[in-house]
Amino acid sequence: MRRWLAWLAEPTLVRRSTWSVLLAFVVVWMVLLGYNYALNRHALATGPNLQKFGHALAGALAEIDDVDQVRATLAASARWIN
Repeated sequence: MRRWLAWLAEPTLVRRSTWSVLLAFVVVWMVLLGYNYALNRHALATGPNLQKFGHALAGALAEIDDVDQVRATLAASARWIN
């Protein structure tokens, strides 16, 4: 056991490179996992609201008979959303 621990503690370039690459991989993986978690939480938080907005907009546009007025309403909504 001591020989194995001494071998692991021996600072060779190959071992340092291997551990550095492994550590970098774990750090990048953790960052991507955290980003994915935050993105999913945001999507779940805003998804129903966007669906409600879409249904409300579709209902409002269905009541308008003039095509030009529908286009103007969609353009105004797009400016407001952006």
